[in-house]
Amino acid sequence: MLKENIITPKRIKIAIICFVVFAVALIIYVVADNLSRAGKVAVEIKYAPFEASVFIDDQNYAVNNAINYLEPGPHHIMVTMDGFKTLEEDVEITNETKYLYGKLIALNDNDSEVYRDYQTEYGTVEGIGGAESAQSAKSLIETWPILRYLPYISDSYAIGSLFDEQGNLVVTVRAELSQINNAINRLRVFKDVTLSDYNINIIDFTNVLEGKFVENGSSDPIAFLENGYQSLGLPHQIHDGGQVDDYHYAIISVSEPNSHISVFYRVILQKTGASWRLAGTPYPILTTYNTPGVDSRALDAANQQNPPRIVP
Repeated sequence: MLKENIITPKRIKIAIICFVVFAVALIIYVVADNLSRAGKVAVEIKYAPFEASVFIDDQNYAVNNAINYLEPGPHHIMVTMDGFKTLEEDVEITNETKYLYGKLIALNDNDSEVYRDYQTEYGTVEGIGGAESAQSAKSLIETWPILRYLPYISDSYAIGSLFDEQGNLVVTVRAELSQINNAINRLRVFKDVTLSDYNINIIDFTNVLEGKFVENGSSDPIAFLENGYQSLGLPHQIHDGGQVDDYHYAIISVSEPNSHISVFYRVILQKTGASWRLAGTPYPILTTYNTPGVDSRALDAANQQNPPRIVP
């Protein structure tokens, strides 16, 4: 009995020591793991089939179908598996990156049994792709609401979009001269869209008013426009719009010689002392891109002006 009482405290002591050692080791591991993840991005890697090996920058340290911690910046991805074509791609990891994913193609692409064996895994990856595409589209529409309506294609004109090298949206209008007014009117009826916020480009459009205005000292805005374009050499009419603070807006309808085709140009004047000045080159739709520095309220009012009814 005495021997048993002596051994028991020793066992307790050993157990305590073991526990302390284990706890310290666990703490060291957690701290080291957290330090190794510092500054890295948590990215879930999913390449179907999930048995495939994933190499990042030629190193096989990635775990497929799991969260990996990657340094921000460019990386080269290579995914391999027996019986499948190797997948390689270059990616850019940012703080917004949530997934790296893709699907391997069987060497015998017609072997439906191969894909059937991994049907769930391929379905998972396709679901991620669909969700990311939907989220990307939603984000773009939140930034540029006009994308809800684009592309818009009719029998006589098309309104589309593209992104320039800086990643900025450009709304494109493709139309014959006789259909430009109709295309612009379509833009004007898009709900919850402020057209002056967009870079709108009419493809292959020749602006016949560019560089043709002659400065004059008229104090009346319509007379100022009439005097300025009296040597235009094309049939035209000026249709008064209205005024927003020191800005006056109007529409200039310019006709092609010997035809009934007219194009409506919107124009904004700015008050300068007793006279006026062109705030920008007239264009079928006015925006902060083609008429910079003008109060957006004046641009919106000019774009909302209904075009005149032209009687042949």
